[in-house]
Amino acid sequence: MTAQEDLLKLGVSAECFCDNNLAKHGTMVMGLEVISPKAMLERYGKDGANVLIGSLSYYSILT
Repeated sequence: MTAQEDLLKLGVSAECFCDNNLAKHGTMVMGLEVISPKAMLERYGKDGANVLIGSLSYYSILT
C-alpha cells in the first residue's frame, strides 16, 4: 500500500496488486484488485508488467 501511495504522488497509477496469498485473491486494496501471480502472467504476459516487490522481510544479497 505504501508503494501505491508513493506511485500516486508521482502520477503513476497501478492496475492491480499481485499476491501469493490465496485468501487475498479477488479482494480489493485501495480500490485495486488483488490477483495471483498466474493471473498477472495471463493478463500481461511475461514482459507486459512492471513489478514492485514489497516484503516484510529483507535479505541483502550484498552481505
